[in-house]
Amino acid sequence: MPPLDSDNKPECSSIFVEPMKWMLAVQEGYVEEKLWCLGCKARLGSFNRAGMQCSCGAWVNPAFQLHKSRIDECAA
Repeated sequence: MPPLDSDNKPECSSIFVEPMKWMLAVQEGYVEEKLWCLGCKARLGSFNRAGMQCSCGAWVNPAFQLHKSRIDECAA
């Protein structure tokens, strides 16, 4: 399969962030785990200290991933 040029690159379905205080599994020392909302217990994403691949094909290492479909996005 030929490489995708920037015009045909799939849109990212996630946002990758730095670890945050509310991410309990990160604080507890897990290497890989799901990220849950502290209030409603909904799954917001996941993390993997060894990294993971985004839906656009880019690799992020370490990866703290929040699914766009699970969060509200604010325009800056």
